[in-house]
Amino acid sequence: MSWQYDPFQSNVATHRETRAQFEVAVREDGRRSYRVEGPIPKGLPSSKLRELENDLHETLLEEDRRSELRALLWEHLGGSNSIAVSAINRLSGRKPISERTVQSWLIERDRVSSRACPGWAITALRDYVAQLTPSEKEALKNEASRRLSMPASMRVLESDALEFATIDIEREASIERKWQGIASPDLARELAKMESYQLGFIHGQNKMLAAMVVSLRKATNFEEFRREFIQLDDEQSSIEGQRRSARREIERGEEEDLSGTNAHF
Repeated sequence: MSWQYDPFQSNVATHRETRAQFEVAVREDGRRSYRVEGPIPKGLPSSKLRELENDLHETLLEEDRRSELRALLWEHLGGSNSIAVSAINRLSGRKPISERTVQSWLIERDRVSSRACPGWAITALRDYVAQLTPSEKEALKNEASRRLSMPASMRVLESDALEFATIDIEREASIERKWQGIASPDLARELAKMESYQLGFIHGQNKMLAAMVVSLRKATNFEEFRREFIQLDDEQSSIEGQRRSARREIERGEEEDLSGTNAHF
């Protein structure tokens, strides 16, 4: 994020770019108040300070919602994005969202695929949890263990595709920055593409080798080996397809219109 702030370490938030600092206080009603802390950076007008205070407030609200969303998912919904999507679509009265929308809400702010979780989504999930019957609560306790038995490709589709694609984009950006330090911009881009391609190729070969090893350990004859390997290879192909699809959405900036909220996948 643009702010350096850890409430467990200090009550002072520092804006990374300007180095402006604000003391963050929590009032009795739970709301936050802000006060400029220390000397004001040279050349920073009061209007900019107000902008920074508003940005800090919005940043902390986003983090509050992200934390509450994660808590609702894991404490009440067995970590299931699909159940969260169903509840939000049924109770929010907004345009339907997808699993990738929820994934984007859970990703840390300032990462390329992160989106701010709107308050109405949290309200819908609170209402859903409040309406759960004792038997439904008991069933949801087993949801996390049930999800572990799902095929890996299904778990990736529901929970991880956007995170995996984000990691790929961030890694390639890091590679290009490395080459920019020692080569011209055009050459740096080409060298970064070559390195990323080679790393992707090696990663794919390692996945295939791992599938072969697992298949050999499980099989007692060639037909069993063949069947096991094809299954694992298909699973990996499905996961890679989801990563590529999620990446295309990020790079195209594909959005869902969520009634005035930030863009969501």
